[in-house]
Order: sequence, then C-alpha cells, then structure tokens
Amino acid sequence: MLHLGIDVGTTSVKAAAFGRSGEKHAAASVAAETLNPHPGWSEQSMAAVWSGVATVVREVAGAVGGAAIASIGVSGQGDGLWALDAGRRPVRDAILWNDRRASDIVARWSEEGVVDAVAKSCRTALWPGTNAAAYAWLKANDPDTANRIDVI
Repeated sequence: MLHLGIDVGTTSVKAAAFGRSGEKHAAASVAAETLNPHPGWSEQSMAAVWSGVATVVREVAGAVGGAAIASIGVSGQGDGLWALDAGRRPVRDAILWNDRRASDIVARWSEEGVVDAVAKSCRTALWPGTNAAAYAWLKANDPDTANRIDVI
C-alpha cells in the first residue's frame, strides 16, 4: 500500500507516492501559471490548478501501476481567495496570498485596530492576500461577483 501526497503550490503542483517506510515510488510535477492582470495583482485560474492536480495524480497513479493507495494527504497555498458559487464552480480566478490589491484596506484596518484585534483573537496576521482582505476588496470593487460566493 502506498500513500499519495499532493501539494498545490504557487509555482507548481506536485504529487508523489510513498511506501510505508517513506521510500518514494513515483513523483510528478507541473508548473502553475500565475496571472498578473494589473501591477501588484496575483491570480491563478482555478480550472488550470485543478487540471494540474489531475495531471500529476494520473501520472503518479500510472507509474505505480495497480498499487493500492492507503491515504491521500493534500497541502496547498496559504490564504488567498479561492471562491466557489453554490454549484461549487469557481466564481473567478483565485486571488493569491501574495496579491497586493487590498493593501489600502489592510492599512485602514490597521489604523482602526482591526489587525491587532484579529491577531489577538485568532492568533493570525492580516495582510492584503488573506481571504478576508481579498474578499473585502472584491465586495467593494466587484459586488456582483462577491455576492455569487457561497464557499471560500
């Protein structure tokens, strides 16, 4: 039995199959394209990312033949806004963790004490690429798209 690991990163999507004692049986990787439609913006096509996952999983599965997969572990980029509608379809390209479009919103939140309150309550930081900041930007700048979001 093998264990499958999938990593959906900013620059690539990777998968690997490992045996019980950690030996690697197969691995695959594809580049992940980052879109920069405006200066400071960083996005990815959610459909392209999903396609990348399917590609690397198929490649690894093919390389290990009929070996059983006992578990699957998945890791992904931290933060960003990966938004789906009620039908679980992407509402737009994902806004990534390193996107800067919500910088003014986070600066205002910092002045208002919101950043400190969130850090104290949630033990996390707010920066422009967090989903809260990206969602606030989207709500202010593209409310029709923001209103279609069902799941982040």
